[in-house]
Amino acid sequence: QQTLDYTQSLYEGKLVTYPRTDSQYLSDDMAQTALDVAKLCDTYFGFGISHTPDISKVINNSKVSGHHAIIPTSGIATADLSSLPSGEKNVLTLIATKLICATAPAHKYEAVKLTGICNGTEFTATGRTVLEMGWKAYAKQSDKKNEEKALPAVSEGQTFTVAASKGEHFTSPPKPYTEDTLLSAMERAGNEDYDEDTEKKGLGTPATRAATIEALVKNGYVENRVKVGITGNALSASEATGYGVPQGILVKQVIEGGPCDGTGIKENDIIIGLDGEDVKSFADIYAILEKHKDGDKVKLKYYQSESGEEVEEEITLAADKG
Repeated sequence: QQTLDYTQSLYEGKLVTYPRTDSQYLSDDMAQTALDVAKLCDTYFGFGISHTPDISKVINNSKVSGHHAIIPTSGIATADLSSLPSGEKNVLTLIATKLICATAPAHKYEAVKLTGICNGTEFTATGRTVLEMGWKAYAKQSDKKNEEKALPAVSEGQTFTVAASKGEHFTSPPKPYTEDTLLSAMERAGNEDYDEDTEKKGLGTPATRAATIEALVKNGYVENRVKVGITGNALSASEATGYGVPQGILVKQVIEGGPCDGTGIKENDIIIGLDGEDVKSFADIYAILEKHKDGDKVKLKYYQSESGEEVEEEITLAADKG
């Protein structure tokens, strides 16, 4: 929901196009505008592109339903981007990055599959050698988990001496949903029951899915177990003003044995900061935790509902960061 709020604020500031859309394409009449905006993104966000953006990759009238995809506007050329709140600036940078990546050259690689036989059993290995970085050169994050390493140069018939060991592994149960994975599941829900050309699929729309999750949390149907050892829900700006408290995460329960267990924080207190950064949503906490590893010590700042005081304590992130 916080991301939707940031994007809505950018739209009202005339820095991005209409945000309540699930389209990933632009209409034909936007080709020149999109090209101009892509060049502005390169100038004001410092991508350093050395190619002419291929706008044709994102133009498709048949796939624009209601409203086209979200892109920055020419307003970024005159706005003071440095004065934007960090959340809005991060969302705007992400939208600009997506436009640059979507119109950049293809990422090219050579895929190799190696097959070997040991004691009558066949083994395989796969690897990739990058030929041209293409759009991945401008992506802010890389999917390191799924990246394949390059294989050493070998020739057919070559023989190796290998060491083998026997191991035992166990399957893991499905992980609980995070906000991101639940939003994705809602978007894909029932897709297999619809034709490929069906205009609307899934549960809700981009404008309502986050609000639906928040309503479930507030009414007690699900728990949002924040990864610092508490469950709770995010207070909106209007709710915080109405209650006369800071905006942040309203604590419902402190998880026994979690990082917050043993601190002074308790039910109805409000988490307002972590690691020196303001916290107003679950997304803020997840973004901060991405910078840390197991066992790191971080400062947790919270508002005590009984005393009305702000308190800061140190907590140690557990193996699962929660």
